Amino acid sequence: MPSSIFLKKLGEYKEFIAIVSAALGGFIWFESLVAKQKDLVQIKDSLSDLATVSAIVELDCQLDLYMTLTQVQMQVLANSKRLAETKAEAEIVNAALESAENQFTIQTLKNRQRQVKETLDSHSTKQKRLNDQTDETALKISTNSCG
Repeated sequence: MPSSIFLKKLGEYKEFIAIVSAALGGFIWFESLVAKQKDLVQIKDSLSDLATVSAIVELDCQLDLYMTLTQVQMQVLANSKRLAETKAEAEIVNAALESAENQFTIQTLKNRQRQVKETLDSHSTKQKRLNDQTDETALKISTNSCG
């Protein structure tokens, strides 16, 4: 019969027990819901990693721009060399044309002169395009257009 006495006493406090158990359940639920300092540190580390990734993407873009600029500058130098060679050839053909006496030689030199002029025009156009591309890439670098 001691258990029935215990149950009667427990019955008298059932409302109090219900309130305490509801409060305890609410406290446990609230603890699981609210971020702890450890969770906040993990979030901070994740955001820091995100900033690092952003910086890497920025550096990758800048590196691509510098690589493009270097490649275009190399193409400018190579095309400048071809342009100078073609101009020298044009001078040689023009000089030979002035001193030519044979009609066949004159016609051959005129054909060659026309070809050299076309090549010269092609290299000049390419040089202008490459210079524009160099300027555009340099502007992107100077204005930090990656960000």
